[in-house]
Amino acid sequence: MILLYLCLGVTLACPPVDTVAGPLPDTTEVVILGFGDPTITPAPSLGEISYRHQYIGDDENMALRLRSYALSHGANLVRITVIRHPTHRDVYGLVSARIYRVPDVRLYEPWIDWSANRRLTLTDFKGVPSPPGRSHSDCTFYLLPYTHETSDGWIYTRTRFYTHSSWIESSVHNPREFLQHEQGEFDLCESFRRKLDTFIFSSAGNFYREARRERAYKQIYAEYLRTREQYDSATRNGIDSTQQALWTRRIAAADFPDVPVFTHRQLDRQAHTLRPTDGLALIYVIRPNHYNTSVWKRMVFEPYVTILCPYFLFLNYERYSITFDSVVQGPIGVRKFVYRYVRPGDCSFNSPSGASKLTIHVEPGKVYYIKMKLIEREFFAGVHPESELLSERKGRRWLRKCHLSSHWEPFILPVVPDPLESRP
Repeated sequence: MILLYLCLGVTLACPPVDTVAGPLPDTTEVVILGFGDPTITPAPSLGEISYRHQYIGDDENMALRLRSYALSHGANLVRITVIRHPTHRDVYGLVSARIYRVPDVRLYEPWIDWSANRRLTLTDFKGVPSPPGRSHSDCTFYLLPYTHETSDGWIYTRTRFYTHSSWIESSVHNPREFLQHEQGEFDLCESFRRKLDTFIFSSAGNFYREARRERAYKQIYAEYLRTREQYDSATRNGIDSTQQALWTRRIAAADFPDVPVFTHRQLDRQAHTLRPTDGLALIYVIRPNHYNTSVWKRMVFEPYVTILCPYFLFLNYERYSITFDSVVQGPIGVRKFVYRYVRPGDCSFNSPSGASKLTIHVEPGKVYYIKMKLIEREFFAGVHPESELLSERKGRRWLRKCHLSSHWEPFILPVVPDPLESRP
């Protein structure tokens, strides 16, 4: 009993310290660590929030709700601990998060949205170096999937730099030279994002029609990738100080021509008349037919088609992709083609299953035609695409009969990730 009174007296004499600080102003920067983010947070937690939600794709609004909760409790860092999206069985999802107060919240940023007042620093490059390159920036610009309206007006696009997949070797003699090069990568990305915004807001049709916005995004993003490759090649990734200075001034002045946005019919006409360059070869991959297996052979390899659905002998709704040296392009529909400019040397073409492979040696300044053949070789195994090198005469003849695939771009368009989940 005496011990109990002593403990009660100590408690009354030393009341518990309230770790929750006062509210922070709305202008305070708040960082959200998505679910699964590996960043360690040594600071003590100031609180926890958990709530259910019913709407899929409402991640931005949920992030704003978490930000408001953090500011009202004096926190500037949010870590998602539980995230469960609605399903057909449970119409409600669940989000739980802990909040923290840290001295320098920028040390925890998983990404950085471009801003004229926010320049990259060496501490923003948190990724593990991957030789032989001395530095690398993972940055891109997005076409947002739905309309965003803020106090600054309508926002459709965003330029973002990812810290955990960007790096600069600490062993380099002068890391700030590479920092200048990587800042140029980020500014170049922002320059082409503005070109996309200019197109979107140039007319009501571009503003309201999703198909037009996506078509412009594909073409402007393709030009951005080509310009970024020129930048890296000319500056040798920041090693050539003379070229780096020239490109730095050019990027600061946004000295890049406007990107013409063509309709698909215009792109098709242009794709038929392309020419190789002095340093690159041009390769067309053409899929002219539904099948290359004769009808009677198909009846042998796929007897179930003959018995159940005989008209399937003349149809094929499948669309197949092709891999150019580990870069997937397509899918390629019937009487469609795709193209790519490639560097001289050996170039490999693989089927989606990897069952067939064709390797050719390409030379700069030349055009090559690859035919995608759909052949059945195994009983009940279905069709397998194979590649065949065509002569120039046959290649031009098939090219005239085919049209450019709607998936002509040799890249996957970036999709803005869920802000509540860690980016892979």
